[in-house]
Amino acid sequence: MVEAALGNYLNNSASTSLASTAWTTVGRMRLAAGDTSDALEAAKRGQAIDARAEGPALLTLELMNPKLPEAESLIQKYLAGNAKALPEIRMTYARVLLDLQRYAEATAQLQIVTREKPDYPEGWLVLGSLQLQDNQLVQAQTSLERYVALALQQTSEAERNRGLAQAYLSLSQLAEKRKDYAAAEGWLNKIDNASGPGPGTNPARLHFGKPGQAGRRPPADSPAARTQPRRCTAETQCRSWLAPRVQAIPVGARHAGASPGQNAQ
Repeated sequence: MVEAALGNYLNNSASTSLASTAWTTVGRMRLAAGDTSDALEAAKRGQAIDARAEGPALLTLELMNPKLPEAESLIQKYLAGNAKALPEIRMTYARVLLDLQRYAEATAQLQIVTREKPDYPEGWLVLGSLQLQDNQLVQAQTSLERYVALALQQTSEAERNRGLAQAYLSLSQLAEKRKDYAAAEGWLNKIDNASGPGPGTNPARLHFGKPGQAGRRPPADSPAARTQPRRCTAETQCRSWLAPRVQAIPVGARHAGASPGQNAQ
């Protein structure tokens, strides 16, 4: 019934923007009803009318999974050669790739984000976190420190504190990998400042212990163990810990896939 009501808009040749939006609306209704194939068809129709429209691209990201490989080709088509593509959409595509554990491809998208929009803080934070997990320590430090500089200038207080805590923890881990325990302790101290005053012990301190004693953890059944960031003992665990903790734009799904190799610095 709703699709019938949108009939005049779906074929509105006078306004490609309106027609593309109408097809996106139809696609979202089909997706809500569990009809992913027809939702994808609506996204295709919307993109065919206006290749640079954001609505079909965002809908496509919600549909992207291994059972609908055609969905990814639509988002790639939107991004390719589109100088006006929103960095948030490419960032969301990178997150979906992270959820699929396609880390090399996610890194490539993040590098494009940071190159085309160097003042976009979140791109640097996620890129730096991935580089750290790949032991690309020089690149990771550059990315994370770039995020810190931008976040201190641009983001709201709540968002800034959350992101800075993650960046400082990553920088502390990076310093620890280099056996620079004084620097690791210094970054942990910054987490206290970013989190603001509050009761209890910083969970990161329970996680790291004293400099040079990383990995000391509270008892497994304690409240601190349930809330603190976990030290990863394998790359796949690090990746699965990282992906859901980047600040999310509410688009994308969770899936599984393969794990990349490491490039030590």
